[in-house]
Amino acid sequence: MKRDKFIKKNKLKRLLTIYRILVVILITLLLIGVVLYIDKEPVNVQKVVKNEIVNPNILMLGDSITEMYDLNEFYGEDKLIVNSGISGNRADAILNDLKARAYIYNPSKVFLLIGINDILWDEASEDYVYEKTIEIVEHVKEKLPNTKIYIESIYPINSEMNNHFDTVDIDRVKSTVVGVNDKLKTYSKENPDIKYIDLYNELLGDNDELNMTYSDDGLHPNEEGYKIITDILKKYM
Repeated sequence: MKRDKFIKKNKLKRLLTIYRILVVILITLLLIGVVLYIDKEPVNVQKVVKNEIVNPNILMLGDSITEMYDLNEFYGEDKLIVNSGISGNRADAILNDLKARAYIYNPSKVFLLIGINDILWDEASEDYVYEKTIEIVEHVKEKLPNTKIYIESIYPINSEMNNHFDTVDIDRVKSTVVGVNDKLKTYSKENPDIKYIDLYNELLGDNDELNMTYSDDGLHPNEEGYKIITDILKKYM
């Protein structure tokens, strides 16, 4: 009888030992699985986020002329182009907000159009507008070294603007726009990694003013104007 009890007790001990070993193995396997899942999950999440919100191909950066540019209409919804134009923007507004306006998108190409509001409403000099524009370019170059930067010439205006803004000195504006564009063109020649796009002359009509076929208010392009602009910009896309 005692022998049977002894044998049963030993069997029970062995079973308990085996049970403990199995529990330890199971817990170990579970811990390994959790570690692998934790290590893997952030990578998957990061990839999803990047696919959803980052790295569009092209960024249009500017003021109301850019904001009013219906990119879906002219380029199609399947082309990855972000409109980062804000009405009334001066060069400083873009310069002080490049992270939200440009860097977060990590674009492969940036098309910059800025300066007319500085010239029109602040009576900024051509040197000021030129230097601020180049400051934007240099910051983008430093932060996004793999991004190709295109500077659009400031567009011409038409004296029709005086019907809406009779305090504007049209001759001063026209002269300043030409001066800034000349400086930007020279900068582009001296810095071959930066491309200057001359849209000024493409939109020009009589008397060195914006062709009113391309505008309804003497400042902003209309649909015909944006068609001309699109045809030219597509060559660089």
